[in-house]
Amino acid sequence: SYIASCMKENGLEFIDPTDRRIYAEATMHTQEENFNCQHYFLSHPDSTISKLTAELASEKYQLSKFFLNEEEEDTDDNELYRIIPHLMRDFNLEIVKEESKKILKEIQNPDNQENPDICMKLMKRYRELSIAENELNKQLGGRVINC
Repeated sequence: SYIASCMKENGLEFIDPTDRRIYAEATMHTQEENFNCQHYFLSHPDSTISKLTAELASEKYQLSKFFLNEEEEDTDDNELYRIIPHLMRDFNLEIVKEESKKILKEIQNPDNQENPDICMKLMKRYRELSIAENELNKQLGGRVINC
């Protein structure tokens, strides 16, 4: 599936064990012809998974139809093709930001500051993450500030 290939290609994985388990089970069933993800997880034997699924499946907000072309059908598939790539970039961006925060803390650690090799590796990794963050922000249509 598109999501699985994006996750694998970008080395992404869920941190939360419940999310990780849901993702693993969902990817196992994606090739099944009549697999209904929502039904499967709503009736899951693990109550944590079924409860989370119920929360996620409830539509708290209705998407605006303002930007929908008149000739374009308003189907779930059309909506998914529009929003999934954006959501994957959002997800990737959040992971990059979290890793950047961790690297900054490591750079500020006095033990690491005393070791030039470690310090250089951390600064190099931070720079790589900053470049990735800027690129993702561009793709998402956000402002990019180059330092």
